[in-house]
Amino acid sequence: MVVIRLVVSGPKERLPEIQTAPEGVLDTLATYFLQNGMKINAAKTEMMVTPGPGARHVTPDPGARLVTPGPGARQVTPGPGARLVTPGPGARQVTPGPGARHVKPGPGARLVTPGPGARQVTPGPGARLVTPDPGARLVTPGPGARQVTPGPGARHVKPGPGVRLVTPGPGARLVTPDPGARLVTPDPGARLVTPGPGARQVTPGPGARQVTPGPGARLVTPDPGARLVTPGPGARPMEHLVLTPYPCGTTKN
Repeated sequence: MVVIRLVVSGPKERLPEIQTAPEGVLDTLATYFLQNGMKINAAKTEMMVTPGPGARHVTPDPGARLVTPGPGARQVTPGPGARLVTPGPGARQVTPGPGARHVKPGPGARLVTPGPGARQVTPGPGARLVTPDPGARLVTPGPGARQVTPGPGARHVKPGPGVRLVTPGPGARLVTPDPGARLVTPDPGARLVTPGPGARQVTPGPGARQVTPGPGARLVTPDPGARLVTPGPGARPMEHLVLTPYPCGTTKN
């Protein structure tokens, strides 16, 4: 829905009663006003954008508060400042602009790329690629997501079951892939890394405080500086394990 407000000044006897009109008749009204010696100040405000099913391309302007494309929309690109973006199932590409607070694509979305400052990103099941930008606080892709790569500063990263690749950026505080994750590689500074059972490879970066892979992990390789590493039963190769919960130079009381 697009609302256009017209502020018209001129002879009172020539002013029409209609001062709010759909976008389609704007040119006709502007021509009428100008021909009668009136001045126009048109302010376009996009309050809500709700395309129907099958829309191929949806691009709301900046400041749109609610963007809800219907099922089958192929590409959704809200501008900066959009507060809520909820594409329907089957959307192939969802790219909200910076400042979007909540981004929740429906199931089947192939590519989800929220801009910087997005607070919550929750793609539905079947999302193939989820790549939040820096500063995203909560990233929770649904089951079947193939690749999850949150940017630096993500506080909580929790991909659903069946995720093949999880790579949180530096500064991620909590990384918890569900069972079946094949590769988990947090960057430096991750505080807690807990892959579920069946994870094939777990490689936390330097400075990870606690690494606890579940049973069946095939390869666990913490980098230097990891404080506590506890692989579950069935882990096959374990390299550079550091089992020192106490800082260097201290003794247990």
